Amino acid sequence: MKFSIITPVKNLETYISETIESVIMQRGDFEIEYIIADGASDDNTLNICREYQNQIKNKSRPIHCNSIDFKIISENDNSMYEALSNALKITSGDIIAYINADDFYLPNAFSCINEVFSKFEQVKWATGLPLRYNEQGQNTNFHIPWQYRKNLILKGYYGKSLSFIQQESVFWKRELNENIYLEKLKHFMFAGDYFLWYSFAKSGTELYIIQSFLSGNRNRNIQKSENKTEYFKEFNSIKEKSNLWYWLNALILWLLEYLIGKYLKKRYSKNRIIFKKNQWVLK
Repeated sequence: MKFSIITPVKNLETYISETIESVIMQRGDFEIEYIIADGASDDNTLNICREYQNQIKNKSRPIHCNSIDFKIISENDNSMYEALSNALKITSGDIIAYINADDFYLPNAFSCINEVFSKFEQVKWATGLPLRYNEQGQNTNFHIPWQYRKNLILKGYYGKSLSFIQQESVFWKRELNENIYLEKLKHFMFAGDYFLWYSFAKSGTELYIIQSFLSGNRNRNIQKSENKTEYFKEFNSIKEKSNLWYWLNALILWLLEYLIGKYLKKRYSKNRIIFKKNQWVLK
């Protein structure tokens, strides 16, 4: 199995090392293609990335997987989603994901994904439990979602009345790239993540929840994702029109999401992959 991981970045010298470390220190029987999509940074970001690239290339840096192909693209772009779109065109892995340059994967995240995707052929798109970090990278909060329904993803309920699909923990099989209109993706400034989820759901693909922490979102004082007005302007331009039926469905899910306890969520929700009796089990 081969992972293609993309990190779009511009001028984030403070955090980029932590992100890179979280990728190249993953352990397991797989290969990693790591693509840094740099937007012509003018701080020390690019130098940091090149130093890691050199360490991997000359083998002065120990790795814990089968191989790492560390690539850097550095060019002017209009947004992180233009950088992501360009990088997606050159991926060669079986499993695709992207993580921003101020977030990081948890240890053994790739091992978990590798095992789940290898074991369950029907799983083509999966996410872990949403986790939040503070600015220092300390875990501060998490959430156990009930489930993600395709029709409610299309109607735009996740991220509004229902919880966000946390981008940092999402992985998908390469074949889903065929459903992404890359030329459209690159024009988004804020809600490109939702455009990806919309595209996958539109293709009829189920989003599975893995009962594990894979990554998280760092809550910083200044973040593009915090510009909620602009985010939801783009978000609303993507989603499909809803009606009373979908609203009632979303209301029921909201009640299940926030009023039902952890035990019942784990026991009765669907499309969930849990670790039970020393193995991953699909419910």
